[in-house]
Amino acid sequence: MPMELECAVKTPAFVTLKDVDGVLRQPPRVVILDVSLKYPSSIAYISFRNHYTHSVTVKYVKEGEQQWQLCTATSVELMPSCHCEQGAEGYAVLGREHFLFPLERVQHLRLILRQPSPHWREFSVKDLRCFGERCQSL
Repeated sequence: MPMELECAVKTPAFVTLKDVDGVLRQPPRVVILDVSLKYPSSIAYISFRNHYTHSVTVKYVKEGEQQWQLCTATSVELMPSCHCEQGAEGYAVLGREHFLFPLERVQHLRLILRQPSPHWREFSVKDLRCFGERCQSL
């Protein structure tokens, strides 16, 4: 039975795109959320409450490595339509069926949140929790 893992969620980073003249024409449509696990762990699943995020992609860094690796094949859709409220405030679980391979010895996670619709000025995920097993030291 997976247990809740100790983790720290960092302040979200908003990705902004500017025109050639350096002027921001629209609000950010991508948010990067980094999560650091207290100990290297095997991740069984990640749970959170959606707040108007249309889709999420997950990357990770293994213990002793520096490179971010993709662990979801595509963006996982949290809202059927980015313009409608269905699924906008629901709970989500990303588990082994969403991952390309077992997540072993994970030290950091990165959630890339997307909301292409201009209808929602703010979007995020809340109450993020990781579940799995703490790995033994090498």
